[in-house]
Amino acid sequence: MDHRELVGLLAWRDFRVRYAQTFVGVTWAFFNPLVNLLILSFVFNRVAGVGTQGTPPLLYAAAGILGWTFFAEAASRAGESLMGNQNMVRKIYFPRLALPASAVVASLPDLVVSLLLVLLMLLIQTWWAPSQLYGLIFLFPLLILTAFTAGTWISALTIRFRDFRFVVPVLLRLGLFAVPIAYPLSQIPAQWQGIYCLNPLVGLIEGFKWSLLGLPAPSPVVWLGLPVLITLFITGLYLFHRVERYAADHL
Repeated sequence: MDHRELVGLLAWRDFRVRYAQTFVGVTWAFFNPLVNLLILSFVFNRVAGVGTQGTPPLLYAAAGILGWTFFAEAASRAGESLMGNQNMVRKIYFPRLALPASAVVASLPDLVVSLLLVLLMLLIQTWWAPSQLYGLIFLFPLLILTAFTAGTWISALTIRFRDFRFVVPVLLRLGLFAVPIAYPLSQIPAQWQGIYCLNPLVGLIEGFKWSLLGLPAPSPVVWLGLPVLITLFITGLYLFHRVERYAADHL
């Protein structure tokens, strides 16, 4: 079987299982980003009074949370993919990398649903910037690559260190506030922005806000995370292939 076909079949299976016997099906994908959106908007805009560059606060947070929600869900599912398919890994041989890859692919419908929610909010708010929507063509592949990279690291480290699976949810909760979703990059002190932007998600989040909201182009410093992403991608693949040799014995 072709590797791409295998990834597609596994992704379709994961997607069906996730929403099997649910009352509203895939529309559950609305609720997770919506809850996070309300929390972030309340904390940063209502409580802390952080500015949103002249954009309605709820819409500003919605554009920022689009990429984060997909990353968090896809990376988490990819990280659990080997543990969740122990019987398959033990019994038959196949490229183990297909499991985290399929978990990321299976999360794409949720990304589409979240994007539709943001576009609906844009229409309601009449805050439309069609001239910059082309940026999504470049941002989505980078977002998928980022989620896949994190997933390979998490899955490899989870096999090597079982306790790591309990650390991941904590890191993801902290990450929700550590990336500029409901606040602009300008809130970070200038002397720390270079280090802050080494996180690949910073450039992606800023890019989504630029593309969807028609904001000024982000500073080039936000793309300092791209070399970091490429490095993590290569080293993540190397680590994963090292770990998968004895994955069946450790599951």
